[in-house]
Amino acid sequence: MRALTLWQPWAWAVFHGKNIESRGWVPTDDQLKQGDLLAIHAAARKPTKEHIETLRLQHGLSFPGEQAFGAVIGVVRYCGLLSPANVTCNWCEAHMFGWVLSDHQEISWPIKCRGHQGLWKLDAEDERWVREQISLREDTCA
Repeated sequence: MRALTLWQPWAWAVFHGKNIESRGWVPTDDQLKQGDLLAIHAAARKPTKEHIETLRLQHGLSFPGEQAFGAVIGVVRYCGLLSPANVTCNWCEAHMFGWVLSDHQEISWPIKCRGHQGLWKLDAEDERWVREQISLREDTCA
């Protein structure tokens, strides 16, 4: 399973209403295909007051202070891309690709591990622990 490291509070927001992740690049098919599961890893970096305030003001979400850092916190299904020309949503950033996310499943016991830039592969043991905590559903990407 591939993983994507996000700074908090954005990693937490994926499981509380954030269904688009803005990126300046497109994953190749050997990295991530429509319908694949994608682990969301919360970076070890603590959130800034500005990011927490942006989350509250622009998205109406209040980030709880006690959250996991440096850990996989859940899994989503990758459902494809919105091109920069078509990206117009509350979670989208101008001139970026919008990665469409669905089937958000936060896990009860975050898996501590080191994150990486870009897409990266969970090691076998961490993936096993993640899969034990999620219920695999049919692919809901339309």
